[in-house]
Amino acid sequence: MVQITRSATRLWKSLAVVLCFALGAAAQVSPDLFSGLQWRNVGPYHGGRIASVSGVIGEPGTFYVGLPQGGIWKTTSGGMTWNPIFDQVTEVDSIGAIQVAPSNPNIIYAGSGDAVSSASTGTNGNGMYKSTDAGKTWARIGLEGTTKIPKIVVDPKDPNIVIVVAMGGATGTQRGIFRTDNGGQTWTNVLHPDNETGGRDLSSPFEMPNVIFATTEADTGGAAAGRGGAAAGAGGPSHTKLYKSLDEGKTWTEITSNPSTTGRIAVAVAMHTNGQRIYVIGAPQQNGSGLFRSDDQGATWKHMAGDDTRIAGREYICGVWVDTENPDVLYTLSTAAYKSTDGGDTFIASKALRAAKICTTSGSIPRTASACSSASIRARPLRSTVALCGAAITPCRSLRFITSLRTTGIPTGSWLRSRIRARS
Repeated sequence: MVQITRSATRLWKSLAVVLCFALGAAAQVSPDLFSGLQWRNVGPYHGGRIASVSGVIGEPGTFYVGLPQGGIWKTTSGGMTWNPIFDQVTEVDSIGAIQVAPSNPNIIYAGSGDAVSSASTGTNGNGMYKSTDAGKTWARIGLEGTTKIPKIVVDPKDPNIVIVVAMGGATGTQRGIFRTDNGGQTWTNVLHPDNETGGRDLSSPFEMPNVIFATTEADTGGAAAGRGGAAAGAGGPSHTKLYKSLDEGKTWTEITSNPSTTGRIAVAVAMHTNGQRIYVIGAPQQNGSGLFRSDDQGATWKHMAGDDTRIAGREYICGVWVDTENPDVLYTLSTAAYKSTDGGDTFIASKALRAAKICTTSGSIPRTASACSSASIRARPLRSTVALCGAAITPCRSLRFITSLRTTGIPTGSWLRSRIRARS
């Protein structure tokens, strides 16, 4: 019996040594392996385009996606299988934003109504929804007077603190920025510029939740307003504004030096910059890009990417996303995905260009950038790769790329995942 025990002990020790070497080798992935990344369609195959996506920290295969015409879907297998988890809610089918609480994977917030929806691409929403059991059941938690909720930020440590931007459209009564500190039991309209301005985008660095930047745009109803604030009209007041909060959304100050003041704009606050570096992207300037950068929290701005008119926000697609480890690495989307490694000075088309080509050429009817959906994502710390959903990019804790683009040749709203193939 003693001999057997000693043999088993030696066996387990040997296995432990092998495992340690294996883990060490896995941690040092050769960059050459990334040349084997390839894209493929992994669904979901029903439900339409995707407006938003959120991953779960510590669960690299778990993602939730919000669809403007298909509710909420969930995968726990990195996209291999999908399940609709919002069918119990029959009052609304349009989801514009979704966010898992970083500190509690069971708590999920969803904002109904997609900001770029029209009569043919989505329906209005009726407020905020919450799940406390990882999506098994859902309850409406207020903001019934909104019709579109395009972005949600949840405090990294307190799942009860939530900030959302919302639009009221032609029929709604609530718009601007709302905040709750009790998990949605009550909401405070912390920013309400006027009855014709809605909240559009939010960004907060994960390690400094007190710093939040937000954008607004025209909110007077109709598809034109939802797709970039064009409803303001020539010569009318611009509702495109940039705001800053230094107390986690309790109070807001307008950034009057905002360099982009028309149509839809998006904002991103870089991590590891003490909340100082801000990127804003909007319509292209005359013979130039639509990207600007501030290194002093919005006091001054520098026009980035020179005359590269690819780097700009247009209609459905308008966003800029910053790497969670390196503030000089950022991404934008247009007819392709573009990446900069020098703080926005120059961009190259990224690996996702293949997926974007599917979006623009697949099927019998050519698609342009405006046919792809735009989504919004909360950045995660400790990035290991990048995920894309519609026109959104977010760092994810998994060794894969994920993207979603609206296409004609493959199911709309489908995800494409590139996996590393072992070399023989």
